[in-house]
Amino acid sequence: MGENRITVQRFVEKKEEGLYLAVPFAMPEEVESFRISYAYDRTAAVIDIGLNDSRGAFTGWAGSDRAQLTVSEVNSSPGFKTGVIQSGTWEILLGAYHVPDAGVLVTCTVELVKKHIRLLRGDVHMHSVASDGALTGRELRETAISQGLDFIAITDHNNYFYIGHTVSDDTLTVIPGVEWTHYKGHMGLLGSARPFTGFTANSDAQMRAVLAEAKKNGAVLSINHPFCPNCGWHFGFDIPFDMVEIWNGGLSPKANLACVSWWDGLLQEGRRVPVVGGSDFHRFQFGHIPAFPCTFAYAKSRSAADILAALRSGSGFVAISPEGPTIALDTAGYPVYPGETLAPGTQVNVTLTGTRAGDQIRLVVNGEETVHPGAQPDTRIQLRMPERGYARLEVVRQIPALGLSVPVMISNPLYVGESL
Repeated sequence: MGENRITVQRFVEKKEEGLYLAVPFAMPEEVESFRISYAYDRTAAVIDIGLNDSRGAFTGWAGSDRAQLTVSEVNSSPGFKTGVIQSGTWEILLGAYHVPDAGVLVTCTVELVKKHIRLLRGDVHMHSVASDGALTGRELRETAISQGLDFIAITDHNNYFYIGHTVSDDTLTVIPGVEWTHYKGHMGLLGSARPFTGFTANSDAQMRAVLAEAKKNGAVLSINHPFCPNCGWHFGFDIPFDMVEIWNGGLSPKANLACVSWWDGLLQEGRRVPVVGGSDFHRFQFGHIPAFPCTFAYAKSRSAADILAALRSGSGFVAISPEGPTIALDTAGYPVYPGETLAPGTQVNVTLTGTRAGDQIRLVVNGEETVHPGAQPDTRIQLRMPERGYARLEVVRQIPALGLSVPVMISNPLYVGESL
């Protein structure tokens, strides 16, 4: 047995014909998908195949027509459950439909794909025809794939009945989402197909009750465009939330920069607040396209749960487009990721890909900025972690159409010590 391959065999006797036979195997931790293939003398026998998970729960059945099946957190074979793969003892179910007098040997091979960190691109704030968007879920999906995205969240206003019309597959992960929309602010509710039973709130207490229910139902809470002049967040920030939309594609640079300034103030207070970006896409217009900006996540798999876990931990950054600029970090050759806590004085190597000559690389350490010149196509700098607090990076670029220099990449911070 190799590290990522398990082989189990079962000899089926003639007297077992008509029975269902369980063949156990050990599922290790941190598996994102696996494929089971099984072989036997098909000219002499007919053996069906199915699966139970580590809790003994039925996970799927395929009859005898298929020679292999796949189970994944994102997209399983038809007839098999898609979901988190729990470690423990799983069972391959063999249905002994026809067995020759001499019996038959069945060989099952389980090939595992272990979780590993990879950089994924996505957009967690989009609207469809289920609210005030112009595209169907299918059209949003096709657009996202054409842009090279790995994940999207369709977040219609106060509406989750469209969830499930657009599903995940091996190309694109679709995260369930709703934008809770109130006259005093908008909140992205990500990861739950039914975050609330009712969205209306006519008081602060009712607002808190709606958000508490969403959290209980598994939603990740992201305050959207908090400094929008038309629909900013006016409930106050003394509420539970998981992250903030730091960059909204529908807003002016002034409104987005106000949010960056406020967020950096929270960091200086010792708060650890992860940030994401969202296109807030409704329809194709000049300057309004999906994944503008793009949210990047260093996730352990392409499952919605692992992507959201990465975003909640701040393991990612926001850039102007799916092409970046992107950021990679390491200490003495070992990768580290935004959102991590490092020891004071740790030397961090920073590689920024997709930068240009004329870009400014801003290193922000506890509110103090140091500027480095950008280079094309990559910029490499080093930073030394402070004795306390945080360090984060921005790539700032002159945009002729705006006549302004604005960030085109904002990283989540690296931290030192404990959070408040």
